[in-house]
Amino acid sequence: MTSLKIPAAVGLLLLTAMIVRAQTPGPAIAYGAITGRVTCEDGPVPFASVTVIAGGRDRGIGSRTVIADIEGNFKVDGLRAAALFVTASAPGYVQESASPAEGDESTPAVPQTYYHIGDNVTIRLTKGGVITGRVLNPAGDPVIGVRVVAQSTGPPSSGFPGTGGSEAQTDDRGVYRIYGLPAGAYVVAASAAAGNGPGGGFGGGGRGGFQRSPFANNAPVYYPSGSRANAAEVAVTGGGESNGIDIQYRSQRGAAVSGTVAGASTEAGREFTVVTLAHKASGQVVNTAFLAPRGGLVRRGASPDSFTIIGVADGEYELTAHRNAGEDAAASAPVRVLVNGSDISGLTLALKPLASLRVRLQVESGIKCAAPRPATFEEQVFALRPDPANQSRPLVGVPDRAGAIAFRGVPAGRYRLNAHLLDEGWFVRSIAAPAAAPSAAKPATATAPKMMEISRTGLALKSGDRLTGVVVALSEGAAALDGKVSKTGPRWRVHLVPVERERIEDVLRYAETLTGDNGAFRLRNLAPGKYWVLAPLITSQV
Repeated sequence: MTSLKIPAAVGLLLLTAMIVRAQTPGPAIAYGAITGRVTCEDGPVPFASVTVIAGGRDRGIGSRTVIADIEGNFKVDGLRAAALFVTASAPGYVQESASPAEGDESTPAVPQTYYHIGDNVTIRLTKGGVITGRVLNPAGDPVIGVRVVAQSTGPPSSGFPGTGGSEAQTDDRGVYRIYGLPAGAYVVAASAAAGNGPGGGFGGGGRGGFQRSPFANNAPVYYPSGSRANAAEVAVTGGGESNGIDIQYRSQRGAAVSGTVAGASTEAGREFTVVTLAHKASGQVVNTAFLAPRGGLVRRGASPDSFTIIGVADGEYELTAHRNAGEDAAASAPVRVLVNGSDISGLTLALKPLASLRVRLQVESGIKCAAPRPATFEEQVFALRPDPANQSRPLVGVPDRAGAIAFRGVPAGRYRLNAHLLDEGWFVRSIAAPAAAPSAAKPATATAPKMMEISRTGLALKSGDRLTGVVVALSEGAAALDGKVSKTGPRWRVHLVPVERERIEDVLRYAETLTGDNGAFRLRNLAPGKYWVLAPLITSQV
């Protein structure tokens, strides 16, 4: 490992292979523990619930949950070696971050932070905000038992696009209180039954005979007393309470949006098909309907491919369908829906197959030293990242013990494969794909296919593509760099740029990270070589 102090904005250094432990994946399964502490701005968070979840499929441990002690300390042992992510929760708090070390603020290669056994993790919680108020009818009487939803107007956090809210139900005084909200801006609506958004929905595969809310057919009423287009945003601060958010509820029937999903009940459709109605301008989900797989229960008199979403207010929406069925995953193109006081029926969503990608890891020999345990493929994480023009989300893949990764349900578009190697002794040497896929005219032969480097150009995937044969070459003997920018400034973005002319086009030789508040930075999994170190001052939000 090389340490460096940068007094100016540019420097030159030579990185050589660090002395690392042996890196050949072994057949033995290793077990260990993750330790750490849960804290907040006021100190430790006692008795927080801490959950460790293994990434990837068939990891053998699922999830493990423990309760932190009175000082916020925790230990989760008996964990199998794998890529793990750690969450913590406590009533009234939201998770801010989890970090194994100060100064490690690299541009994330994957959307989540992963750890492996042996790490010590600090999880920071922050006090959530509160939205509270009353729901009253035009006569000023309380509306009892109505669901109130707070939906963030910021970027979606998880689940379906646009989700990210919380909910409560009014009591006999018409009072609701939603707590544990991350700081930000929200819209608040009084609506019908539970779901991802303010409406209600069901599909042809839904169970009959269920009891609906008395408000189920009503259009949602947004604070203060109107449609989504006229909703007032509510500002929420960490630990603060936004009170007096009273909604004047008007009982007004909403429209029903209905139609069919072509291909939902085919032989391949062994999973639920989800129909999502989202507000066009904000991207927020209004609600979803679920269609059971072939052979599932169907509502009396309904087609298994049909759906209905009720209680929809006037406005412009996008309707989509998605089926998550592994290699048979499919999705529809969005259909524009304009609601203006009347029901909308006869809509058709056509499912089209999504793409899939299979990747294989291979390790080249390098420096080997005595090791407490061998490295494992299962502790590495890869993300398939869409180009900015593609509206898809990154897909995360974790290799199995043999180094195979499967990305399924990939929307059409161009992607790049990013690595987040938890073992610091490896670096990525190359990412290659077959230059041409076998066709019916030219069937595959025993001859190894010609490969092309794709780390720079990425991969273009079309609907229904089944791409195999992508190879990520890992090499042992990675270098590491710790340093500090001594020149005063708020924060710096540190870049490594290869000096060797023949490496200029190799994007795998470039790296970057952010400094901590004290100017410290760290970079890992670097290919040995000679680099320029650049540290431009960050003068705007990045």
